[in-house]
Amino acid sequence: MHSIASNARKHNDVSPIDQHVVVEAFEADEDDRTPVAHGKVTATPEDELSGKQQIAQIYAALGGDEDLGLLVMTWADGMRGAEARETLGWDEKKYDAARNRLLRRLNALDTEWRST
Repeated sequence: MHSIASNARKHNDVSPIDQHVVVEAFEADEDDRTPVAHGKVTATPEDELSGKQQIAQIYAALGGDEDLGLLVMTWADGMRGAEARETLGWDEKKYDAARNRLLRRLNALDTEWRST
């Protein structure tokens, strides 16, 4: 069973066709014959577990640093640069120091994740 599932995943990864996209034949308007593609979310329980484990590892890598935790949450809200700095109420020096610490820790995690 394991090898069958593994082979199916490998086939899907190298296939030029995305199995998660549904394409309708044509719109209702007969003059416009443009196909419409709709994405379909296919998160598996394994994907959800992996995501939760990665988030837990990120927060563990922060080591209880409150500034890094605030920066991560600000970035998660889609704010970067001056906007994030203003939201946090930090000066440029504090923001850059926290950003550099966070990026170093995230790069260390990336190296760990690539080796596993």
